[in-house]
Amino acid sequence: MSTATLDPTAVRRWKRYPEYKNPGFSWLAQVPADWQLRRADAQLERMFSSIDPKALKAESVFHYSIPALEETGDGVYQSADEIDSNKLLLTGGELLISKLNPRKSRVLIARRHEVPTICSSEFVVLRPRGCVADYTRYLFGSDAIRQVLDAHVESVTRSHQRVNPEVITKLWVAWPTLAEQRAIAAFLDRETARIDALIARKERLLGLLDEKRQAVISHAVTRGLDPDAPLKDSGVPWLGRVPAHWSIRRLKHISPNQLVGVVVNPS
Repeated sequence: MSTATLDPTAVRRWKRYPEYKNPGFSWLAQVPADWQLRRADAQLERMFSSIDPKALKAESVFHYSIPALEETGDGVYQSADEIDSNKLLLTGGELLISKLNPRKSRVLIARRHEVPTICSSEFVVLRPRGCVADYTRYLFGSDAIRQVLDAHVESVTRSHQRVNPEVITKLWVAWPTLAEQRAIAAFLDRETARIDALIARKERLLGLLDEKRQAVISHAVTRGLDPDAPLKDSGVPWLGRVPAHWSIRRLKHISPNQLVGVVVNPS
């Protein structure tokens, strides 16, 4: 498949499994017959190791927090003295799943760092046990599971809804073999990297088109449409030279009346 285009029919060309079964989950209709049905906590051990960062006696820590993840897609190095509350201590390789607003995809694998690594208690920390970490990252970041978790949130405010960690740990999941988990994770690594690169190229193109759009507008309103029209100095520093037959006036001489609308309190 070309790296320059995205083929929408690619999924339909994947080879079918010999046999499928109904797993009995409300959120999943069919899975390959040889995939094992197990609760998440059969493959993922929840970690509870909480600590005050100041007790680590380190100048800095690597901190996975919701704001950092939103801004950078990763954690950040931070002074231990700046952190006021207890955090969960990590050793690297843990699956971090945000229990805050689970409809957003905030799932990642913690990495080991040269300084102590911690994370916010807004994450449910799970250590893979008999499963492939990268596969679980894609699994719990999938739209299907995000919808399941979002249906179990507890809160009255839309911006701070949380899911009970037991909803995550007791979720029934269909597990492929370890070899197939590795193959699926590797495939998704390749495909998501390709799609991300395609998105980046499209965004660069959109940026260039927006610059061209602004340039066309700017030239039309400051130079007119006749490229051969004689020019004169406008006397306005930001405007420069304009067509010689244009008049230069202050805006207040064009629109002397300043109108103000009625301001009301929003509901």
